Amino acid sequence: MKREDTFTTLFTNPQPTRLGFRGHAETDFDYMNSHADVPVVAARTLLEGWYGRYPVAHREDLARRFRNKNPNQHSGAFWELYLHELFLRIGYGIEVHSAIAGSDARPDFLLLRDGQPVAVVEARLAGVETDE
Repeated sequence: MKREDTFTTLFTNPQPTRLGFRGHAETDFDYMNSHADVPVVAARTLLEGWYGRYPVAHREDLARRFRNKNPNQHSGAFWELYLHELFLRIGYGIEVHSAIAGSDARPDFLLLRDGQPVAVVEARLAGVETDE
């Protein structure tokens, strides 16, 4: 019986055992999800910490894109996770995919200082085509 994914962790393999080089056709996620090399485990631990601070209500969407075979989806999700952690560490409050008054847009982040909006951030990767 397959276990249902609750998206409590970013990676799906809790005990990776593979060592050695990345396979030619192996995605970034598949490599990190299955390898137990010390630098990979360190990176996984760091990313899991960031993911643990990402709002629970938005984790499934982020994890699905991070695990995606499409490198643009994976890289975009990584960039959002990175920026979320950066903004937290420099002291911003963050709303993820918050509605903006007078617009249909739902940008990646609404940054807050003392509960007041100060910036809207759309995490985009330069030179990468998206599905939008």
